[in-house]
Amino acid sequence: LQRLRQAGRLQVAFDGTPLPEWLCPAHPANRQQVLKVVREIARRYAVAGIHLDYIRFPNGEGCFCPTCHAAFEERIGRKVGTWPADVRNDARLRQPWQEFRADLITSLVRAVRAELVAAPRRTQLSAAVFADSASARRTVGQDWPAWAADELVDFVCPMDYTADDAAFRTMVRTQLETAARPRIPLYPGIGMSKERLDAAGVIRQVNAARQAGARGFVLFEYDR
Repeated sequence: LQRLRQAGRLQVAFDGTPLPEWLCPAHPANRQQVLKVVREIARRYAVAGIHLDYIRFPNGEGCFCPTCHAAFEERIGRKVGTWPADVRNDARLRQPWQEFRADLITSLVRAVRAELVAAPRRTQLSAAVFADSASARRTVGQDWPAWAADELVDFVCPMDYTADDAAFRTMVRTQLETAARPRIPLYPGIGMSKERLDAAGVIRQVNAARQAGARGFVLFEYDR
Protein backbone atom coordinates (compact mmCIF):
# COMPACT_ATOMS: atom_id res chain seq x y z
CA LEU A 1 0.00 0.00 0.00
CA GLN A 2 2.84 2.36 0.76
CA ARG A 3 4.33 1.78 -2.70
CA LEU A 4 0.95 2.27 -4.37
CA ARG A 5 0.40 5.49 -2.41
CA GLN A 6 3.83 6.82 -3.36
CA ALA A 7 3.15 5.99 -7.02
CA GLY A 8 -0.13 7.93 -6.88
CA ARG A 9 -2.16 4.84 -7.75
CA LEU A 10 -4.65 4.93 -4.85
CA GLN A 11 -7.91 6.80 -5.00
CA VAL A 12 -8.05 10.01 -2.99
CA ALA A 13 -11.04 11.23 -0.99
CA PHE A 14 -12.49 14.74 -1.20
CA ASP A 15 -10.46 15.81 1.83
CA GLY A 16 -7.22 14.60 0.24
CA THR A 17 -6.75 11.38 2.22
CA PRO A 18 -5.91 8.18 0.31
CA LEU A 19 -8.50 5.42 0.07
CA PRO A 20 -6.24 2.39 0.68
CA GLU A 21 -8.66 -0.27 -0.59
CA TRP A 22 -9.30 1.42 -3.95
CA LEU A 23 -7.07 1.80 -6.99
CA CYS A 24 -7.73 4.85 -9.17
CA PRO A 25 -9.38 3.78 -12.47
CA ALA A 26 -7.82 6.75 -14.28
CA HIS A 27 -4.22 5.78 -13.51
CA PRO A 28 -2.64 4.05 -16.55
CA ALA A 29 -0.71 1.54 -14.40
CA ASN A 30 -3.89 0.41 -12.66
CA ARG A 31 -5.76 -0.03 -15.91
CA GLN A 32 -2.90 -2.02 -17.41
CA GLN A 33 -2.76 -4.22 -14.32
CA VAL A 34 -6.44 -5.10 -14.63
CA LEU A 35 -6.10 -5.85 -18.33
CA LYS A 36 -2.97 -7.93 -17.76
CA VAL A 37 -4.82 -10.12 -15.25
CA VAL A 38 -7.80 -10.50 -17.59
CA ARG A 39 -5.50 -11.33 -20.51
CA GLU A 40 -3.64 -13.98 -18.52
CA ILE A 41 -6.81 -15.67 -17.29
CA ALA A 42 -8.53 -15.66 -20.67
CA ARG A 43 -5.51 -16.97 -22.57
CA ARG A 44 -4.10 -19.50 -20.11
CA TYR A 45 -7.16 -21.02 -18.49
CA ALA A 46 -10.34 -22.51 -19.93
CA VAL A 47 -12.68 -20.49 -17.75
CA ALA A 48 -16.32 -19.93 -18.71
CA GLY A 49 -16.22 -16.28 -17.77
CA ILE A 50 -14.75 -13.41 -15.78
CA HIS A 51 -16.78 -11.54 -13.18
CA LEU A 52 -16.06 -7.89 -12.34
CA ASP A 53 -16.75 -6.93 -8.74
CA TYR A 54 -16.12 -3.46 -7.29
CA ILE A 55 -16.09 -2.10 -10.84
CA ARG A 56 -17.02 1.35 -9.60
CA PHE A 57 -16.00 4.13 -7.24
CA PRO A 58 -16.57 3.51 -3.52
CA ASN A 59 -19.05 6.42 -3.27
CA GLY A 60 -19.05 10.13 -3.96
CA GLU A 61 -15.66 10.40 -2.24
CA GLY A 62 -13.62 8.97 -5.10
CA CYS A 63 -11.55 9.99 -6.81
CA PHE A 64 -9.89 13.39 -6.45
CA CYS A 65 -6.28 12.39 -7.09
CA PRO A 66 -3.90 14.40 -9.32
CA THR A 67 -4.46 11.98 -12.22
CA CYS A 68 -8.24 12.48 -12.10
CA HIS A 69 -7.76 16.23 -11.64
CA ALA A 70 -5.63 16.50 -14.78
CA ALA A 71 -7.83 14.15 -16.81
CA PHE A 72 -10.99 16.06 -15.91
CA GLU A 73 -9.50 19.42 -16.82
CA GLU A 74 -8.34 17.99 -20.13
CA ARG A 75 -11.85 16.69 -20.78
CA ILE A 76 -13.59 20.02 -20.12
CA GLY A 77 -10.84 22.04 -21.78
CA ARG A 78 -10.17 24.43 -18.92
CA LYS A 79 -8.81 24.69 -15.39
CA VAL A 80 -10.99 24.06 -12.36
CA GLY A 81 -10.80 27.14 -10.17
CA THR A 82 -10.83 25.51 -6.75
CA TRP A 83 -10.11 21.78 -6.79
CA PRO A 84 -11.95 19.69 -5.77
CA ALA A 85 -14.60 21.94 -4.22
CA ASP A 86 -15.85 23.32 -7.54
CA VAL A 87 -16.90 19.94 -8.93
CA ARG A 88 -19.45 19.84 -6.10
CA ASN A 89 -20.25 23.50 -5.62
CA ASP A 90 -20.23 24.78 -9.20
CA ALA A 91 -23.48 23.72 -10.89
CA ARG A 92 -21.79 23.96 -14.29
CA LEU A 93 -19.26 21.28 -13.32
CA ARG A 94 -21.45 18.89 -11.36
CA GLN A 95 -22.90 16.96 -14.31
CA PRO A 96 -19.67 16.93 -16.37
CA TRP A 97 -17.91 15.52 -13.29
CA GLN A 98 -20.48 12.74 -12.93
CA GLU A 99 -20.20 11.92 -16.62
CA PHE A 100 -16.41 11.90 -16.38
CA ARG A 101 -16.51 9.36 -13.53
CA ALA A 102 -19.03 7.13 -15.30
CA ASP A 103 -17.06 7.23 -18.55
CA LEU A 104 -13.88 6.23 -16.71
CA ILE A 105 -15.49 3.06 -15.38
CA THR A 106 -17.26 2.29 -18.66
CA SER A 107 -14.04 2.68 -20.64
CA LEU A 108 -12.36 0.16 -18.34
CA VAL A 109 -15.21 -2.33 -18.83
CA ARG A 110 -14.93 -1.74 -22.59
CA ALA A 111 -11.19 -2.44 -22.49
CA VAL A 112 -11.76 -5.67 -20.55
CA ARG A 113 -14.33 -6.74 -23.14
CA ALA A 114 -11.84 -6.05 -25.92
CA GLU A 115 -9.29 -8.29 -24.22
CA LEU A 116 -11.81 -11.12 -24.04
CA VAL A 117 -12.88 -10.68 -27.65
CA ALA A 118 -9.22 -11.00 -28.68
CA ALA A 119 -8.73 -14.16 -26.62
CA PRO A 120 -8.59 -17.51 -28.45
CA ARG A 121 -11.70 -18.90 -26.74
CA ARG A 122 -15.09 -17.49 -25.88
CA THR A 123 -15.10 -16.03 -22.37
CA GLN A 124 -18.18 -14.36 -20.93
CA LEU A 125 -18.02 -11.13 -18.96
CA SER A 126 -20.31 -10.26 -16.08
CA ALA A 127 -20.42 -7.64 -13.35
CA ALA A 128 -21.79 -7.08 -9.87
CA VAL A 129 -23.83 -3.88 -10.06
CA PHE A 130 -25.73 -1.58 -7.72
CA ALA A 131 -29.45 -2.21 -7.52
CA ASP A 132 -30.59 1.29 -8.51
CA SER A 133 -29.04 1.99 -11.90
CA ALA A 134 -29.81 5.73 -11.86
CA SER A 135 -28.18 6.43 -8.50
CA ALA A 136 -25.34 4.02 -9.32
CA ARG A 137 -24.30 6.14 -12.27
CA ARG A 138 -24.50 9.34 -10.23
CA THR A 139 -22.82 8.19 -7.03
CA VAL A 140 -20.35 5.44 -7.97
CA GLY A 141 -19.93 5.97 -11.72
CA GLN A 142 -21.49 2.63 -12.60
CA ASP A 143 -23.60 3.00 -15.74
CA TRP A 144 -24.56 -0.64 -16.13
CA PRO A 145 -27.55 -0.07 -18.46
CA ALA A 146 -25.08 1.45 -20.93
CA TRP A 147 -22.82 -1.61 -20.56
CA ALA A 148 -25.80 -3.81 -21.38
CA ALA A 149 -26.96 -1.68 -24.30
CA ASP A 150 -23.47 -1.72 -25.85
CA GLU A 151 -23.06 -5.46 -25.13
CA LEU A 152 -19.95 -4.83 -23.06
CA VAL A 153 -21.13 -7.49 -20.62
CA ASP A 154 -22.98 -10.76 -21.19
CA PHE A 155 -25.07 -10.45 -18.04
CA VAL A 156 -25.29 -8.42 -14.84
CA CYS A 157 -25.79 -9.41 -11.22
CA PRO A 158 -27.54 -6.62 -9.29
CA MET A 159 -26.74 -6.63 -5.59
CA ASP A 160 -30.33 -6.80 -4.34
CA TYR A 161 -29.34 -7.34 -0.73
CA THR A 162 -32.41 -6.82 1.44
CA ALA A 163 -34.42 -8.88 3.89
CA ASP A 164 -37.59 -7.12 2.73
CA ASP A 165 -39.27 -9.46 0.23
CA ALA A 166 -41.51 -6.73 -1.20
CA ALA A 167 -38.52 -4.44 -1.76
CA PHE A 168 -36.65 -7.32 -3.40
CA ARG A 169 -39.52 -7.98 -5.82
CA THR A 170 -39.73 -4.29 -6.73
CA MET A 171 -36.00 -4.08 -7.39
CA VAL A 172 -35.99 -7.17 -9.59
CA ARG A 173 -38.98 -6.01 -11.64
CA THR A 174 -37.42 -2.58 -12.21
CA GLN A 175 -34.06 -4.07 -13.16
CA LEU A 176 -35.63 -6.53 -15.59
CA GLU A 177 -37.42 -3.65 -17.30
CA THR A 178 -34.09 -1.82 -17.60
CA ALA A 179 -32.23 -4.90 -18.85
CA ALA A 180 -35.00 -5.97 -21.23
CA ARG A 181 -34.35 -3.07 -23.55
CA PRO A 182 -31.02 -4.52 -24.68
CA ARG A 183 -32.30 -7.99 -23.73
CA ILE A 184 -29.37 -8.90 -21.56
CA PRO A 185 -29.73 -11.65 -18.92
CA LEU A 186 -29.97 -10.46 -15.35
CA TYR A 187 -29.35 -12.60 -12.28
CA PRO A 188 -30.43 -10.90 -9.03
CA GLY A 189 -28.08 -11.19 -6.06
CA ILE A 190 -29.62 -12.44 -2.82
CA GLY A 191 -27.83 -11.23 0.32
CA MET A 192 -27.66 -14.39 2.42
CA SER A 193 -25.07 -13.35 4.98
CA LYS A 194 -25.32 -9.58 4.51
CA GLU A 195 -29.00 -9.57 5.48
CA ARG A 196 -28.80 -12.68 7.70
CA LEU A 197 -31.49 -14.42 5.67
CA ASP A 198 -32.46 -17.86 6.90
CA ALA A 199 -33.15 -20.72 4.51
CA ALA A 200 -36.84 -19.83 4.20
CA GLY A 201 -35.97 -16.21 3.38
CA VAL A 202 -33.54 -17.27 0.68
CA ILE A 203 -36.13 -19.60 -0.85
CA ARG A 204 -38.75 -16.84 -0.88
CA GLN A 205 -36.44 -14.52 -2.77
CA VAL A 206 -35.36 -17.24 -5.21
CA ASN A 207 -39.02 -17.84 -5.99
CA ALA A 208 -39.65 -14.09 -6.27
CA ALA A 209 -36.81 -13.75 -8.78
CA ARG A 210 -38.23 -16.61 -10.84
CA GLN A 211 -41.77 -15.25 -10.72
CA ALA A 212 -40.53 -11.86 -11.91
CA GLY A 213 -38.93 -13.51 -14.94
CA ALA A 214 -35.25 -13.55 -14.00
CA ARG A 215 -33.28 -16.33 -15.71
CA GLY A 216 -31.35 -17.13 -12.56
CA PHE A 217 -30.02 -15.80 -9.27
CA VAL A 218 -26.79 -15.33 -7.33
CA LEU A 219 -26.32 -16.11 -3.63
CA PHE A 220 -24.04 -13.69 -1.82
CA GLU A 221 -22.28 -15.24 1.17
CA TYR A 222 -19.46 -13.24 2.71
CA ASP A 223 -17.87 -14.68 5.81
CA ARG A 224 -14.92 -16.86 6.80
